[in-house]
Amino acid sequence: MILGLVLRQPAQTVLAQHDYLANLGWQVKPLSGLEEALDPDSLPGSTPLVAEWLDDGDEMLARVCHHRPTVLLSRAPCPEKAQQAMGIGASALLDMSADPAWWAASLPLWMAQHAERRAARQRDHEQRQAIADARSISAAVGLIAERAHLSIDQAFAQLRSTARSQRRRLELAAADEIAAHRRRVVVQASDGS
Repeated sequence: MILGLVLRQPAQTVLAQHDYLANLGWQVKPLSGLEEALDPDSLPGSTPLVAEWLDDGDEMLARVCHHRPTVLLSRAPCPEKAQQAMGIGASALLDMSADPAWWAASLPLWMAQHAERRAARQRDHEQRQAIADARSISAAVGLIAERAHLSIDQAFAQLRSTARSQRRRLELAAADEIAAHRRRVVVQASDGS
């Protein structure tokens, strides 16, 4: 299993940890910094990352934590720092002086928790999008019904027929209908003034 490693320690310590982790079955890929951790060519998929937290660049770190399971190591972990680390999306904040065997053994747990959080965010996004799409379709049906003096069922059938004839998704046809209505309102307002 591949493990990204971003540590700003003397090279001997990094190499010692690299060898230690490799002996535990991890294929370690040392990275030059967090920017490289965001590059999918440098570190594929949801490869876990272990990084030293230096309190400089929480925005970049939050982007990394969003994309991959990230365990942060700190020279002085405390409850406040742990809460801050979780706030930016880190899987864990561990004491840098802890035995690498302990945090290496716990990486599968952090990876699973990250996958669960990511799946929950995806479900939340999909639900919000479904609600927005339903509102858009409902608004478009109402506009068609009002403009063409149709029942709601007839207006929906017309919107669905338009979407099918254009081989488009219903919510896209609805968005077009709403945009067309807005253009008509603007034209009417400019003609009336």
